[in-house]
Amino acid sequence: MNPAPAEAERNIKIVMVKEANNLDNFLTFIELNTKNPEDIREIYNIGIEDIEKLSFEAKYLNGLQIVLLKNNVQDSLKENCRTEFQAKLKEFIQSLQTISGLMRNPYRQYFDSKFLTQDSKSLQNILTLIKDLSNCKNYLNDLKNKSN
Repeated sequence: MNPAPAEAERNIKIVMVKEANNLDNFLTFIELNTKNPEDIREIYNIGIEDIEKLSFEAKYLNGLQIVLLKNNVQDSLKENCRTEFQAKLKEFIQSLQTISGLMRNPYRQYFDSKFLTQDSKSLQNILTLIKDLSNCKNYLNDLKNKSN
């Protein structure tokens, strides 16, 4: 039996309030737990699908990076991880380029110079962003698990 229209409307409002609270909590998490909160906020403003995609890619890259930094990993496995890391990093940078194309100037120019200049500083900024987005993915997963 379907709920009465008034009850259905009330249920929709409850869901909207929960989602708004989750959004506020997510934005607070970004501010308190990332080194690049303004960059992540800008990516989020492009669209939730983009932040979810990037955070998924970042979590995978972060895992590969952890394996690469370990000393007790077989050389063949480490080489496979290095190859996979390089390929996925290129994909991640392409995703950043796509997102950059959706940003407005002057933030786009800032974003491009920070992440897309292909120098050692830009690579370090990308690795920090990967760590931040990986943490965001963990947080988003926690939110999904709590709502189920």
